[in-house]
Amino acid sequence: MTANQRLYGMLVPALLVLVALVGFGQTVRAEVVHTVINARTLDKGTIMLDLDGDGIADFALNSFFGQVSCGIRDGWGSSVTLTKRIGGGVVPSKRLPLLAELLPSNVKIDRRTTFYHGYIQVERSYCDSLPGDDSGYLGLEFKINGQTHYGWAQVTIDFLSGPHMATIVSDVAYETIPNEGIRTGQIQDNADASPEP
Repeated sequence: MTANQRLYGMLVPALLVLVALVGFGQTVRAEVVHTVINARTLDKGTIMLDLDGDGIADFALNSFFGQVSCGIRDGWGSSVTLTKRIGGGVVPSKRLPLLAELLPSNVKIDRRTTFYHGYIQVERSYCDSLPGDDSGYLGLEFKINGQTHYGWAQVTIDFLSGPHMATIVSDVAYETIPNEGIRTGQIQDNADASPEP
């Protein structure tokens, strides 16, 4: 074996190792997509939530408010429900599992989070005095091309004089990297970044 052949024999494997290290050394950077939507319904209506912007709603927030029969008297009834596409879920209340939890800011949503995958109510009141206003973040799980992604929707349920009920979704966000967590209110790529106020 000549000196050139020996050199070539050592160089090729070294170059392959270098190419492999450079190629595999690249990390996929997480990216949070944040969208301000400011959607609102008054008394009755539906807000479609398309977190990933593909033109197909990932969730639908349905609201109803009106007079209902309460036995011998009439009263007010309200309901805000969340429906989702197949593979989607929402963080349920720890106290009432069929009620979605409106989470505070900076709560981690990831694979360790418990999700409810059926029809779920966000708010409900019948024949009672009007409940107080409520706001927070819905922790969401949904699929893109069969892969799990996590996100949130900032929701406010506002009982107005009249009486009326406004359901407002101000913004949504999701993590573009499959199975990568996100914090409620997070609008930047860094998972440890502080959420919006």
